[in-house]
Amino acid sequence: MGFVLPLMAVIGFYFKQGQPRRPFTIHHALGFLAFALVGLSWYLYLMGENPAFVRYFLFEHTVERFANAATFNRAKPWWFYLVLAPATSLPWAVALMVRAVRTPWSSVPQQWRNVLIFWVLVPLVFFSLSKSKLLLYVLPIFPGVVLLTVYYLGRCTEAALHRWYVGIVAFYGFLLGALCLLPIFTTVINLGFEVKPLTAIWPAAGVVALVLTLTLWNQVRIAPRLLAATVLFTVFLLLSAKPIMQQNELAFNGSRPLAEFLRSKQLTSRQVLVYDQLLPSLAFELGQLPVFLNDGNSSLNRETQFEPGTSWHRYLLYLQDPQQEPALGALLLQHPVLLVKGELKPERRWMLRYFQQQQKLGKWTIWW
Repeated sequence: MGFVLPLMAVIGFYFKQGQPRRPFTIHHALGFLAFALVGLSWYLYLMGENPAFVRYFLFEHTVERFANAATFNRAKPWWFYLVLAPATSLPWAVALMVRAVRTPWSSVPQQWRNVLIFWVLVPLVFFSLSKSKLLLYVLPIFPGVVLLTVYYLGRCTEAALHRWYVGIVAFYGFLLGALCLLPIFTTVINLGFEVKPLTAIWPAAGVVALVLTLTLWNQVRIAPRLLAATVLFTVFLLLSAKPIMQQNELAFNGSRPLAEFLRSKQLTSRQVLVYDQLLPSLAFELGQLPVFLNDGNSSLNRETQFEPGTSWHRYLLYLQDPQQEPALGALLLQHPVLLVKGELKPERRWMLRYFQQQQKLGKWTIWW
């Protein structure tokens, strides 16, 4: 993908535009050489270590990933990108689609047709055909979306652009206004997290700033005002999100409150066991590697067929494998700390007899 997607943009630049071909120079040769060294060196090293990696990389991580959703448990419906790609680029996606529909195709220069076709639509269709989907896969199309939006809005009259400006600022204000009301919503509706009333200060300040920009800035040109409003919205959105995330670290899979509790109880010297959950950030918070107990959670499955040794067994135990029961028993005899999100499966509750105390933190229960 690191080769194909940029290539699509290059093809779009030259296709049917009569662009003169640039002569092949030493810079092209050096560029391809650097690309090959950076892009292929790691894979060549792995292939040298184990020839089986060739099939694993070329088949399982390309053909199987594209054709079989079960390979990496990333099955999504065919319309996944067609809905989420516009939704995650609001309100600009609305402006782009509306202006593109209202603009006759024959009046659009070939250069911008190519951006739409080769940079946006072809990759979007290609990834939609894939059985394995993640929203991050289509991130490279968004620069093309940005360029197209600027092009279509740039063709608007000042009066039409002013209407888009008012609509976009109203959308920004609506989102920040919803964040202002979030402390009330969390008391009325169970959203799974809590927000303190003072958290509304930052989004409220953002609404005020947008209103002042809309009403008091009388510059004739609309584009600078639209840019300024977008920057203000982004800044106040980030300032608003930070305290919300800090107040609900456990709800958003943060591990800092868990680590702080372990430090407060002087438990950091003990081995930490995490039951059937992926929590890699805990290693950074504690400065030690926890042992993950996989009891059927597919997100904990790891590709271990190329591991040269068995040291990974110390930090990842498959509880459904009877051969790993002695290793689990040895860990439990060392007086570890057990982190459980939700409840243990009934057939695993026997492990609790090795612990004397417990503490509830959000959805987590800490046993020691």
